[in-house]
Amino acid sequence: MQKFTSLFTFTLLVATIFIVGCGGGSSSEETPVVSTTLENRAFTSTHFSGSQNCATCHNGITDVNNQDMSIETAWAATMMGNSSKDPLWKAKVASELKRNPHLEDVINDKCTKCHAPMANYEAHHLNQKPKVFEDGFLNSENEHYSEAMNGVSCSLCHQIDATNLGTLDGFSGHYNINQNREIYGQYTSPLTTPMMNFVNYTPVYAQHMEESKMCASCHNLKTPFVDANGDINSTTPESEFPEQMPYTEWEHSEFAQVGTQKSCQECHMQRADGVVISNRPNNGSLQARDNFASHNFIGGNKLMLDILSKNKTALGVVSTADFTNVLAKTAEILDGATTITLINKGMINNTLSIDVNISSNTGHKMPTSFPSRRAFVHFTLYDQ
Repeated sequence: MQKFTSLFTFTLLVATIFIVGCGGGSSSEETPVVSTTLENRAFTSTHFSGSQNCATCHNGITDVNNQDMSIETAWAATMMGNSSKDPLWKAKVASELKRNPHLEDVINDKCTKCHAPMANYEAHHLNQKPKVFEDGFLNSENEHYSEAMNGVSCSLCHQIDATNLGTLDGFSGHYNINQNREIYGQYTSPLTTPMMNFVNYTPVYAQHMEESKMCASCHNLKTPFVDANGDINSTTPESEFPEQMPYTEWEHSEFAQVGTQKSCQECHMQRADGVVISNRPNNGSLQARDNFASHNFIGGNKLMLDILSKNKTALGVVSTADFTNVLAKTAEILDGATTITLINKGMINNTLSIDVNISSNTGHKMPTSFPSRRAFVHFTLYDQ
């Protein structure tokens, strides 16, 4: 199914196409050293609970084919689970702070809304200013350290209610956390007692958990920009710079249309049947669920997943996080992301000309998301 099609003409024997986003400049400065060894994944805060508290019941589960569907195990080896440990993100925040030190508060707040969302939310709740480096969130002595290091975690996503989802007011990390300690899920009639007793949350069904607008909370990002004098030149969400807009791209693709609709979750959270989604109670009272959404969050960032996998200690990645499956699935989804067809081949005046048709098979642009992403098309001419 073709969505966005580009037509390029080659007039070279060997050619490479760049699809380049509009990113900010880079900095040769080293990323500030931060402590990454003292994370408590079983923390509790006013609104949130660490991922290890969820793992107690939601790991050790399988599907109808006895394949491991452990939720926390899968999540721990994803970009979502390591959003605050991403070295490219930390380097980019550092370079922006160096470039615009007078906008420190704006940058720290904007960049932690989605990369360290629980820490950001709790800091605002306590009337504190979010901060990344020095004595900020990534310092082990900061009171929000474990909340930050836990990334985009279970009790963050599953407490986002439907308020303003899919709208400009709900983009760029402007999610709304419900105040009733309700955990939203994809299934109707959940068994409530175990979760209420163990972590003081009440599971409830919510349709928005399966809708693309849920992902738009962070994956449609608009950022303020500065003029030549270094002053912010965007005063409203409408006037901010669309730094990455996969959700809006999806809205204008065939994947959002009636008859061909496919949500973000359907592509990026692979499905399985026959999953008993908790290992407690183990008395057989929980029914097996079909169309279970695996929390492997398969995307296109194979490079960073590989870096995280190979540098766990240095980056503070949980030692037990196994990136093998997510790396393989990421390669698989990238392999199917486009269809490339060579057309209209011809030789005129000793110059070879070939039209190359590149069709995206995704529900958004390819590549999409943060602006430094690139796609390369390598074209090689062979003799007989």
